[in-house]
Amino acid sequence: MDFLEDSKDFKIEKVFEFCPNEQRAFGVEEMVKPIPLAIRCNPGEEAVLLSYEDGVWSWHFKNNDCVSNRDLVSDDGRHISLFSVPFKVQDRTTRGLWSKVVHVFKFATDWIQEGSSAAINNMLREYEGRKIKEGFKRIEHNLGFIEGLTTADPVSDWGGIKDVMKDKKKALLFIHGTGSSIEGGYADVPQKILAVLKNKYPVILGYDHFTLSKTPEDNAKDMLSTLESTGILDTGIKFDTVTHSRGGLVLRSFVELCNGYLNVDNAVMVACPAGGTSLANPGKWDSLAKKIDLLTNIFFFTGGRR
Repeated sequence: MDFLEDSKDFKIEKVFEFCPNEQRAFGVEEMVKPIPLAIRCNPGEEAVLLSYEDGVWSWHFKNNDCVSNRDLVSDDGRHISLFSVPFKVQDRTTRGLWSKVVHVFKFATDWIQEGSSAAINNMLREYEGRKIKEGFKRIEHNLGFIEGLTTADPVSDWGGIKDVMKDKKKALLFIHGTGSSIEGGYADVPQKILAVLKNKYPVILGYDHFTLSKTPEDNAKDMLSTLESTGILDTGIKFDTVTHSRGGLVLRSFVELCNGYLNVDNAVMVACPAGGTSLANPGKWDSLAKKIDLLTNIFFFTGGRR
């Protein structure tokens, strides 16, 4: 929501909160009754709704299946888009109030045409660019994954790293998962453990990268490009790696698609979707609405940190 409020592509027009007359009860069957909404838009402008209920964010697009929807015009010449927003209700009164909050966003009509996938990807790239500075981050053994690491500049003193590693060409590398970061994904790793590892790993690195606007192979190629350009691979460095979730796919891409196997020894892959994930089901991405719903809830549940 913070990103959308600051985005140049969207503007929040209104915010509605719908509260039922009755109160909510556990164990009572709920029914879904749609809330009809009519939103006026200026020429060259469209609307989209973002609702929040029960911890879930959902996007709602105008009812394109309604032929008359395109023909409605208000007295002031603006066109009217019709929406139907699902709302949970119960047929009895008990304890527990709840509500549904609906944000009305306006955007330029040409933003979401045939090139909508590219537009969304650019928006995601912009979002991730505000949260993360991509690249290798050096982790100090006695400090660990400190606050601000994710937005810090990546390693620039590779000469210093080479000096530290001249006797023991070994490094420990952490790679985070979807919607996360090095700082958020590994913040709970105790500093004492890292301090103990200093004898085995003179250098500890973390790789911060975009996970929603780039593929794991893109991330792996970016890693390889940095390692090659700095000459660190010429030292014969060997990485032991710790990955979480999608980070394991980045490592696999680095090893299997970028010939990185020459520089990787051991790997600990936690919760890696190596056998695939239901998120990759084409049925979940076959429409713009489903695509943005998935991405929005990834943002909400990960907070860009986990």
